[in-house]
Amino acid sequence: MTFEQGFLFALIAVVFALLIWGRVRFDLVAFGALIVAVLGGVVPADAAFAGFGPLGRAQYLEIVTFLYGYLLHSQGDRMLMAHSVEGRFPFLDVHVAEFAARLPERLRLRDMREKHLLRQAVAPVLPAEITARPKRPYRAPILRALVGPEAPAYVRETLAPDRLEAAGLLQPEAVTRLLAKAERYLEAGLGEGDEMALVGALSTQLLWERLVERPRSAPRAIATRAVRGAIVHVGRRPDEGRLPGEAPGGA
Repeated sequence: MTFEQGFLFALIAVVFALLIWGRVRFDLVAFGALIVAVLGGVVPADAAFAGFGPLGRAQYLEIVTFLYGYLLHSQGDRMLMAHSVEGRFPFLDVHVAEFAARLPERLRLRDMREKHLLRQAVAPVLPAEITARPKRPYRAPILRALVGPEAPAYVRETLAPDRLEAAGLLQPEAVTRLLAKAERYLEAGLGEGDEMALVGALSTQLLWERLVERPRSAPRAIATRAVRGAIVHVGRRPDEGRLPGEAPGGA
């Protein structure tokens, strides 16, 4: 595959993915990931990939860029391990994935409706409001966690106009409008873009406060033992005396 072919294919794949996801605007992150995939040699130049249909190629690119590097790594494993949680993803079981990869494209996607075969298989045991509903991400409750009567006080304090003005990173008027919109749509919910903007503004301000305005230095390391040859001396704090055999003034 030449660079021109790869670039054109990546552009087509992005448009195709946007149609699937129901996006009304270009997802620049996904677009960039696909271009990097082409330039970085992620797209294989073998006959197997060339034999994929348009859907198979788009799915391959999404798996090796968006799914593996972003959803499972950044938003999955890192977040889970940081909280000592072991994640399990049944639909990513190797046997399920292999079975799905062998399915004809007409059974994977039917008239831009994803998971066609899965919906048909579970239709006898699940209500129609579940099998017929559109795809939606499994996301944390961002809006209610940051806005509303149960939101922590630090959110309003951190995003107060005077704090935003002091940092000089965000427009206070724009953030104030975003907060007001979030409160108006607390029941109906915000769009993904607005929720991401809210989290981004809050994260930016918190990082500025912790790292720029009020940085916290790590406490001074205190030696608690000294190793001399094969002998390990377990010591005491400096204000409790010197380590065994230590000369005045420290080791």
